[in-house]
Amino acid sequence: MLQQERLHGKSYFSELLVSLRETPRSVVELLKLSRKQLEFFTTIQKRLLKGLSEHPRLKERVERLQSIRGVGEILALTWALEIGEVKRIPSMSQGVSYCGLTSAQHNSAGKEQRGFPSSATSICRRC
Repeated sequence: MLQQERLHGKSYFSELLVSLRETPRSVVELLKLSRKQLEFFTTIQKRLLKGLSEHPRLKERVERLQSIRGVGEILALTWALEIGEVKRIPSMSQGVSYCGLTSAQHNSAGKEQRGFPSSATSICRRC
């Protein structure tokens, strides 16, 4: 993780640009633009997450969802925002199905087969 932090650091990026002596100027300018866009996106994302996590109606639900092992801030916020009121999904099995965590079920000629979980509605895979 330390290498990744260094890679995303501003000073490392500046050092990298200086070391690119034989790189065309247009490529260096594109790298600078990409870096600025990354910083802008990161700032907006942090503000959005902070605002959403402080929202009075979402805060309690997000905290409860995060108490589930493996559920982080992004997944909890996504679940809370997409589902809305929990009453919309009356049972645990319907909630699991909504997330796309249940396997597909096929019945034919009295035989039942289960396939892989559906990814079409999987909020867990999008997070």
